[in-house]
Amino acid sequence: MPVEMEKTVTKLMYDFQRNSTSDDDSGCALEEYAWVPPGLKPEQVHQYYSSLPEDKVPYVNSPGEKYRIKQLLHQLPPHDNEVRYCNSLDDEEKRELKLFSNQRKRENLGRGNVRPFPVTMTGAICEQYLPSS
Repeated sequence: MPVEMEKTVTKLMYDFQRNSTSDDDSGCALEEYAWVPPGLKPEQVHQYYSSLPEDKVPYVNSPGEKYRIKQLLHQLPPHDNEVRYCNSLDDEEKRELKLFSNQRKRENLGRGNVRPFPVTMTGAICEQYLPSS
């Protein structure tokens, strides 16, 4: 991975809440993970990651962290977020990309959350039908 791309990945990871605040009341920093879902207690984080294959768990400096970075780059490519990766934009397009990027960070990033389901739950009922297209 080129050095410049690696710097971008590092920034993206930080923007995606690399450090969690989910364990504020526990005294445990959960430092073994590169990222943890926000809002979970340490035991819930461990339970969450126990459902993933070992090679997908984002331990710091692990194949799982590299996999997570790869997924983030696929979901949010640097050229969709940073003007410096778009060589042929005019000034108006650069301004629009900055506005778009800031709005997306403000309104869309970090919106997902993890919630436990009751053990007795065997399935979910859809509240709304979405036709496939």
